[in-house]
Amino acid sequence: MAVVPEGIKMADGDVLAVDAIICATGFDTSFRPTFPVIRLGGRNLRDVWAEEPTSYFCIAAAGFPNYVSQYLYPAKSSSVTLQSSLVRIFLWQIVLSCRALK
Repeated sequence: MAVVPEGIKMADGDVLAVDAIICATGFDTSFRPTFPVIRLGGRNLRDVWAEEPTSYFCIAAAGFPNYVSQYLYPAKSSSVTLQSSLVRIFLWQIVLSCRALK
């Protein structure tokens, strides 16, 4: 493969025409927050979620009462995830967020 003015030249000689080529490395695309979230006792959420993220209705992380976020990852066995659409999850997030603010 090679980058040519017309796009990307494949191993078989075909040229894949592209408008732009974006090369990016070093991004952390994991589910863990990029900033430290430390709970009482010194545990960091990045360490707690090292293997698998868990959350309550995709809004709150267990053991981190002051960390509330939209679009957290659900547990694998979460009935909300298994039985509902993302729209329903987002609606629950809004309802629970509003209740927490009262």
